[in-house]
Amino acid sequence: LVIAGFSVFEFRRWREAETETTSQHQRQRASELLRDELEVRVQQRTTELRESNAALRREGEERARAESALRLQSAALSAAANAIVITDREGIIVWVNAAFSTLTGYPFAEAVGKNPRELVKSGRQERDFYENLWQTITSGRVWHGELVNRRKDGSFYPEEQTITPLRDATGVITHFIAIKQDLTERHAAEFTMQANRRRFQAVFEQAAVGIVIAEGEDWRIVDVNRRFCEIVGRTAAELIHRTLASITHPDDILHDRDQLEQGTRGDPRHFSREKRYLKKDGSQVWVKAFVAALDPTDSASTLRIGVFEDITERKQMEAAQRETEARYRLLFEQSPDGIVVIDPETMRFLEFNEAAHRQLGYSREEFAGLSLFEIDTAFTPAEISEGIARVIRTGRGDFETRHRTRQGECREIQVAEQYVGLARRQIYHCVGLDVTDRTNADRQLPA
Repeated sequence: LVIAGFSVFEFRRWREAETETTSQHQRQRASELLRDELEVRVQQRTTELRESNAALRREGEERARAESALRLQSAALSAAANAIVITDREGIIVWVNAAFSTLTGYPFAEAVGKNPRELVKSGRQERDFYENLWQTITSGRVWHGELVNRRKDGSFYPEEQTITPLRDATGVITHFIAIKQDLTERHAAEFTMQANRRRFQAVFEQAAVGIVIAEGEDWRIVDVNRRFCEIVGRTAAELIHRTLASITHPDDILHDRDQLEQGTRGDPRHFSREKRYLKKDGSQVWVKAFVAALDPTDSASTLRIGVFEDITERKQMEAAQRETEARYRLLFEQSPDGIVVIDPETMRFLEFNEAAHRQLGYSREEFAGLSLFEIDTAFTPAEISEGIARVIRTGRGDFETRHRTRQGECREIQVAEQYVGLARRQIYHCVGLDVTDRTNADRQLPA
């Protein structure tokens, strides 16, 4: 059989060859498709593995950070200065730090597995106290308060405690954490402070001087003691919230304000002065005032303390003394008799009036440079010294002597002298009367 010039045999061979070629092409194509798909899957898997590895690294890093943070938190809790206790939902201790053992005397091994009341309950609190505490924390609220607990050795101590509920991811309370602070030192300090306050108050109220506590630049009165009220003749209620200036004598206000401002700005911030206050009845009272910062270490504080001593009587005595001195000075200067004040050691004139130097013809300056030895012609220096000793024994003396004038004339002088002991020195107070004319007249009288 011949087909298109090919025998059947040749045609079959051609067909088989063509079919084989087609199959090879198909297999090659299928292989290429399979290879492409495999490459895609390999790339996808590689990407998945890379992402998975990255996720695993991140998870590992996060776990490491979490573990580090956990270790840090655990170390912080363990090293905390305050005692820390963690209990389960039933109040059984699962963990305590070293500060708890130090505070209570119970080591970790003895504390874990126990209820805190088995260890430190003192019996100083009523049952209602603990019921309220438990009800508060089991309802999910934080409890804070003070109580007295007992150490392992039986001693009692005050503590401040805060208990906080801990919840899991679902919000269920699983544990409680209690932070405890020993209040022993704080209570001791408070007791000392209260004792000091009581002592200060006792001194403040019973002081023999007036005391005022004031604040602000206007020195408004915050507190006064009983004595200050007596000094200014007003009650504490009448003085509180008033300024010191409001009861100051008008003539002292300006100077007082300058002193107060200097005391406020100065360093050290204190001053003292004598001033006057007005009583409620309008009369004046003199005081010696000392004002200082209440707390010199606090530069921001405007609180001041003033201490006031009533010196009215002293001022009255000083005024009386000045008046007496003025009268004496008037008599001293206006006396017709010579009056001199003599230093018994040098015999020089410490003070003298006009009559003393005028009756001997000396100017004031000339007479001030002389001594008794230079004008007395009746006695030798030894006799004058003997006379001094006699006056020291008796306190006073009267005698007649002769004094030489500037022109060389001798005048008869009748002397009345007195030995006076002052605070700092002893002096001779002498009054000399010129009796020359009288003496001459007596001599001319017939015998």
